[in-house]
Amino acid sequence: MRMKQKRRLGLNRVLCMALTLLMMVSLIPMGATFASATGEEEVSSEVIQTEESEPSEEPEESTEAEESEPEITEPETTTVTNSISGVLWIDANTDGIYDSGESPLADYPVYLYAEDDTDNAVQTATTDADGKYLFEDMEPGRYVVGIKAEENGTEYLLPLMGVQNDNKFYVAPDYSKVISNPIDIDADAVVEDIDAAMRTSPVIQPRAAYTINLASPTAVTGVTYASNVLTFTTAANGNTYTITGTTSTV
Repeated sequence: MRMKQKRRLGLNRVLCMALTLLMMVSLIPMGATFASATGEEEVSSEVIQTEESEPSEEPEESTEAEESEPEITEPETTTVTNSISGVLWIDANTDGIYDSGESPLADYPVYLYAEDDTDNAVQTATTDADGKYLFEDMEPGRYVVGIKAEENGTEYLLPLMGVQNDNKFYVAPDYSKVISNPIDIDADAVVEDIDAAMRTSPVIQPRAAYTINLASPTAVTGVTYASNVLTFTTAANGNTYTITGTTSTV
């Protein structure tokens, strides 16, 4: 009987001690130390509380991909914008100057040649009512402008003065036309005032009451007389003219 009572008392002590320890642990502050019931060891109980760090804000990724417009490259274009122009007029006093009162030469062909080929025109233009002509959009190179003396049955004398004053043409080596000096043309060259002083053939008109007195017709160069017919020959401006007529007195 006594043995049973002792056992019960031992169990009760153990239970009391366990309950006491549990109560002590629950009351111990964080980081406190306490001694064991046996006093042999100090048991350190530290509770480390980690603070929850706030999540770092990451930049929001765009949900829509930025669409970049493709760069459009315009194709390079080469535009040939060059020209040669001038005017043809009737040079009444053959001075090579376009004087007030002198008439333009309208509806007359003008030719554009490569410098090294003045037989085959690369372009042809026709003068307008003001005598103006225009060549344009030529390939870069060297060109000459040419004008012929006779076109469509109409004949004009070519410029007499050569390249001076307003006239910019001289007689070609074969005398078939007049040509300008070579003109350099590039993609944007604008050449103006390549003008030509054209001339009309002189008209010889009889003059009334005109008397020629010759002491000795055969002694005058260019004059012949036979059977009352007088022939008078002269040269002017590179041309030869002959006048014939009858006379009763020598």
